[in-house]
Amino acid sequence: MNSKTQIISNLDKEKESFLNINQQAFTELLTFIDFADNRLNIGFVEIKFSQDRDILINALLEHPDCNNIQFEILDFSDPNLRFLRDELVTALKQIKIKADKKLILLITGLEKSIGIVEEYPSVLTNLNFVRDDLRTSIPHPMLLFLPDYALTRLAKYAPDFWAWGRKVFTFKTNRSNLINHRDNIIFDDRSIDNLDLAEKKARIEQLSNLLNEYNTSTEETTKNDLFIISNIYNQLGNIYNSLGQYEKAIIFHQQALDISRKIGVRPVEADFLISLGNDYDCLGKHQKAITYHQQALDIFREIGYGKGEGNSLGNLGNAYNSIGEHQKAITYYQQSLDIFRHIKDRQGEGNSLGNLGIIYQVLGQYKKAITYHQQSLNIKREIGNRRGEGISLENLGAAYKALADYEKAINYYQQGLNIFREIGNKLEEAITCLNLGLTFTNIQRHDEAIEAFRNARKLYQDMGLNQKVEACDNLINILENDIHF
Repeated sequence: MNSKTQIISNLDKEKESFLNINQQAFTELLTFIDFADNRLNIGFVEIKFSQDRDILINALLEHPDCNNIQFEILDFSDPNLRFLRDELVTALKQIKIKADKKLILLITGLEKSIGIVEEYPSVLTNLNFVRDDLRTSIPHPMLLFLPDYALTRLAKYAPDFWAWGRKVFTFKTNRSNLINHRDNIIFDDRSIDNLDLAEKKARIEQLSNLLNEYNTSTEETTKNDLFIISNIYNQLGNIYNSLGQYEKAIIFHQQALDISRKIGVRPVEADFLISLGNDYDCLGKHQKAITYHQQALDIFREIGYGKGEGNSLGNLGNAYNSIGEHQKAITYYQQSLDIFRHIKDRQGEGNSLGNLGIIYQVLGQYKKAITYHQQSLNIKREIGNRRGEGISLENLGAAYKALADYEKAINYYQQGLNIFREIGNKLEEAITCLNLGLTFTNIQRHDEAIEAFRNARKLYQDMGLNQKVEACDNLINILENDIHF
């Protein structure tokens, strides 16, 4: 069997398996299609994954009972969509309606504009408002394909439109497809720092759908399932942390921790303790963060995992640095450095050197800080860690800025910025743009400062970090007012 034939065979098996576990829902959907007359009739198809949706639509297109149906697939996946009725009217004008067939519109992609976290999404607010006008402007049956969370939000934010739905057809994902979806989602190796706001929302949607599939599955939950579920909770926590929603991140990370303790995987438990510690650090609750980092450290020492021990010591150093206990922080950083050197972990060694550079910077010992940052930079270049190299360059820029050597600071910041742009790390790129802007401000190069702040603002806006956007706006306004004055 050649590869093309194998792919077709696999697709046929997926289709057969999907339809087998959804026979009743599929039969009910066909009945709805058969009885829907040529006026506005609305059906909601609850289906979690786009792959399953495509299988279902293909099954409808090929089904003999639908030979007298003209299906038109309309994809509205623009996350900025606001006026669905207007888009439907425009699309309808472009459809050549066949006189001998009943037209049914298959609507996909609306979950993108419905969103996940915003209250009162514009597309639903408007849809609820123009509901009555749809009878005359869209005189055809419609099937809306949406995941469960989007249907819940539709019912909440467009209740009048929701009330028109004759029927909700719920389709399940079979176990083999669930595993495929799981692997594609969980093992997505893109760094969260490289994702913009829309991509982060899409990840939340995918992970939430996957989590719901596991939670509603009628099959016995295995230890491996629990491990996957804890991983999903942890990833959701990481994304909400990156969005600055630390309270929500804590909820998900705590759920991940609880499951890891149930299944008794100690290294994973320690990793989730670190995640919680980082959440509390971001919230400014450093003493609580210290508690979690210490618990992680105890586990890593118990199981003899040197890398985890070194990382936990570094996290403890960060927390103590945050509460002003600098000497204690230095002790933890030095212990971390010693461990990484002992186990010959160059990555960890470079990070520990960078941490020592940062704390000596805090203490005003800038030349000592520069020495540590330069050592860190050398290691990161040696091992090819481009992100780490960029961070070391950024730290060197900050140290030289503190010494009022602004040209050298700008040079290091610019080198770091080029790396972050090259690897697509938007968060570090934004931070470096902000630091460049502040440095330009120090030497009265206001036009360049404003440009740097605007670049930072756009990046923060893309990532959904609204407080950072406001901070950039304030800096831009101050400089523009100074120039005009």
